[in-house]
Amino acid sequence: MRRARKAVLRLTVLLAAVVLASCSGITPYRSDLAKNLRIEPKTSSGSLFQTLNAGVNVYEVDAKCQLVYLGTVKLKDSALDVGLAANRQIYLEFYFIKSAVLYSSSSSVDYGLLLRPRPAHEYTAEVSYANDLYKVQLWEKARSSAPKRLLERRSLQTCVPS
Repeated sequence: MRRARKAVLRLTVLLAAVVLASCSGITPYRSDLAKNLRIEPKTSSGSLFQTLNAGVNVYEVDAKCQLVYLGTVKLKDSALDVGLAANRQIYLEFYFIKSAVLYSSSSSVDYGLLLRPRPAHEYTAEVSYANDLYKVQLWEKARSSAPKRLLERRSLQTCVPS
């Protein structure tokens, strides 16, 4: 009898975890496209008593300049490569959410930029967050031997409906 209760309790806890995970609203960004964006994160919460959740929400921008959510890339300590559609407007929304471990406190920062990836080009996003300071730089480089160039930030407000 005791084993049956433990099994039911384990099953209940597992089912609750699955339900909570599915309700989080975060869809991982997945793409079968050629990897043309490298994200290089360097993040730190600045304290042992704080955690930092960093990521980038990926959106396609439609003809009316409305965002269509494609998914989220969680940023960890290592670089990662992502495939973005060429010749389509993409909105990248980088976010940093810092939370205290021992007391109830949190803060968040978002940084968005509009991009139209070009064919035969590679992009590098250098993303850093430390001591409440963040920086996002997006670089573009032709796949030939051309030097990379820093792209000027374009906000969603610069989108022109077609």
